[in-house]
Amino acid sequence: MSRIGLLKSELFYLHVFNSMEHFKKELLEYFGYYSNCRIKAKRKGLLPALHRQQALSDA
Repeated sequence: MSRIGLLKSELFYLHVFNSMEHFKKELLEYFGYYSNCRIKAKRKGLLPALHRQQALSDA
């Protein structure tokens, strides 16, 4: 699934937005979540920040 597909399935289809401002606020919060908090199996269950740190220390 593409990142746009994830965005649609995890944010867009699950919420009703009352205004464009509400949508923008939720979108920015989602970006923060996706970039910093979302745990994925292919990152061995690590948070994105920890995965990046580990990758940098291994290099």
